[in-house]
Amino acid sequence: MFGGAMSIGSWNSPVSVHAGRHGSTRCLVGDTMRAAEILTSHWPSHAFRGPKYTAACRACRDVLVGDAAPEIARQAFIEAAEEADILAR
Repeated sequence: MFGGAMSIGSWNSPVSVHAGRHGSTRCLVGDTMRAAEILTSHWPSHAFRGPKYTAACRACRDVLVGDAAPEIARQAFIEAAEEADILAR
């Protein structure tokens, strides 16, 4: 459902989250570009968008412009997903 051919800011290990409008779609996120897409376009409507969400958006932006390492965005994305209770285990 949320796919793209590009892989920017690849991660060593993918992160699985529940995404989509209702959080009913399980997504495997393996790079910063995909994480940014989930954060900006497919974050569940019921999911919390707190300080860790904001930090994850900023971390993804930093990676995409070359100012940070991809694993920084990965860790921030995990923390945002945990904060929102959408991390799939």
